[in-house]
Amino acid sequence: MQDFSSASNDQLPFFFQQLEELFLFDLEQAYVASCALLARCKQIEPSALHLTKMHLLHSKMLWGKGQYHAALYAITQTLKIIQSHSLFELKAEAYLWRGQCNLNLKRHVIAVEDFTYAVELALEYSQISIAIESYVNISQIYYFAEQYDASKEILIIGYRLAVLLNDHKQITKSGIFLSNYLIESGDHASALYILNQIESSSLQYGDMTWVVEAGVNIATAYAGINENELAEVYFESMLAISKFNHALWAKSLTLLKYGEFLIQQNRYEEAIDCLEVSVEGISQFDYGNVRQKSAKLLLCAYKHIGDFESALFEIKKYKQFSESLLSDHLLHGLKGSALNLSRLDRSRKKIITTRKNFEHMLDLISPGESRVRYQQFKLKCSSASNSVEVIHVQLLGLLYVTGLYLQKMNALLREFCLAESTWTKLPNFAYLIIPDQAYINSSLALHQLEKIINGFPWRWHGLNPPEVKIQLIPLQSAIEFLLPLEDGGQKNELFI
Repeated sequence: MQDFSSASNDQLPFFFQQLEELFLFDLEQAYVASCALLARCKQIEPSALHLTKMHLLHSKMLWGKGQYHAALYAITQTLKIIQSHSLFELKAEAYLWRGQCNLNLKRHVIAVEDFTYAVELALEYSQISIAIESYVNISQIYYFAEQYDASKEILIIGYRLAVLLNDHKQITKSGIFLSNYLIESGDHASALYILNQIESSSLQYGDMTWVVEAGVNIATAYAGINENELAEVYFESMLAISKFNHALWAKSLTLLKYGEFLIQQNRYEEAIDCLEVSVEGISQFDYGNVRQKSAKLLLCAYKHIGDFESALFEIKKYKQFSESLLSDHLLHGLKGSALNLSRLDRSRKKIITTRKNFEHMLDLISPGESRVRYQQFKLKCSSASNSVEVIHVQLLGLLYVTGLYLQKMNALLREFCLAESTWTKLPNFAYLIIPDQAYINSSLALHQLEKIINGFPWRWHGLNPPEVKIQLIPLQSAIEFLLPLEDGGQKNELFI
């Protein structure tokens, strides 16, 4: 471990970065190191900015250790320092972590309000990563409150911002939560679509727990579409990764999901072996819902092999966890469910407003994009002559569609479509374009676009040049490409 006994003020930013990285790989060492650096900070009297950052970092370590009350107290003291020294650029991060602590202490409605305030502050100081993380946490609380549509809407906001900003941490986190939602909804194909996109980001960010969570979701999604051999390969691989990295929560989650898969395959003895080992980590990290699911799965497995004594024991555990979850339901706190739902709805409206402000401020999504761009394109198709030819663009050979590809293609098409050209995005990295009438013919427009895409310096941006297929198609064929989006509720368009 780093020796902090002679650390100077100038070295603090470097040590802060080291602690952040250590937090991803070894929480115990990170916590010990944080305590040592905090002690050193009290000796050297650092600037208010450095001291505040140290307190924020240490509160994060306390949270990671499960010391939620201590972390909440530390954050409260940090907010006082922020206020007294006018360090308002750190306020959003402080409210994010206060919301995390309140969430783990089951103060759900207060947590939503903390996260919402963090989003508003993040907007003011252009701290998009903090906003995305807040969105993801908020979505989970709405899900627990059975506000499923609001939960999904907020998740998609966070995921889209993360992809467009190419933020690997937030792409991974928001993508995992969104895929969880889709799997729970039975939409395994869309879950795989998301997971395939975030896999490279999860590896680049490097948090092995999240790598495993993404892999476990891939396995679960494959099981959902009856690709059982692939599912088992992923389960075994994630189990090996979690064991190698001593990631107890990741290992327990993998064993739980693997056990559920084995039960579906009527392999009850193997399922029991997995589920019994998973209990250690589940009881350490989870406060109810996962333990409830574990008891339910064990009950099912024991019953099928005729071990009714063990099944009875799991029934009692399941009942205990269910009663605990009911008593801790987030709408039972404060002054009643009606008030809490009202407060949640006020927060949701603020979140939608901040999303629009982010999009306009950062020019992430120009006025014609997504649903509006799709509707504009469809409207132009309905009024165009049947003789009109549409440009169909496909970018091929890409294993993963990263946020940078999306950013660059959007920028190129905005440049190409400056006049009256209209375009929309399709799934699988394809686009439709109705060229401006200023072009002598559609073929000229096609060659011009091909020149723009092929001439773009992809490698300068760390991207492999895609294989581009551009062709002219009849108007009716373009309309047929749009139909699957319309029938599917434009779900793939919303994810990007």
